[in-house]
Amino acid sequence: MIADHRIVFAIKHNLISNTSPLNIQITYSNNLIKVTNNIHSRNLPAPGSGIGQQSIIERYEFVSTIPPQFYVEDETYIAIIPTLSSI
Repeated sequence: MIADHRIVFAIKHNLISNTSPLNIQITYSNNLIKVTNNIHSRNLPAPGSGIGQQSIIERYEFVSTIPPQFYVEDETYIAIIPTLSSI
C-alpha cells in the first residue's frame, strides 16, 4: 500500500511529457521494497493528501523497528520501504 502512494506521489509531483517521460522502477530484495523515479519537478507544488514522507515514517514507528528511507541521489528520488511480514 505504501508503494502505491509513492507511485502516486511521483506522478503528482513531477512533470510528465513525451520529451520528459517519468521512469518509475519498483524492486524487492531482502524484505525491502525500493521505488525510484527520475525527478522532473513541477514549479508549483501539488495539493497534499496527508500521506507524505513524514506521515509514513510516523506510521512505521508503530509497527516496525526499521524505518522507511526517502532521499534524492543523482536526480533520482528513492524510497526504501520495509515490508511488514506479520501484523
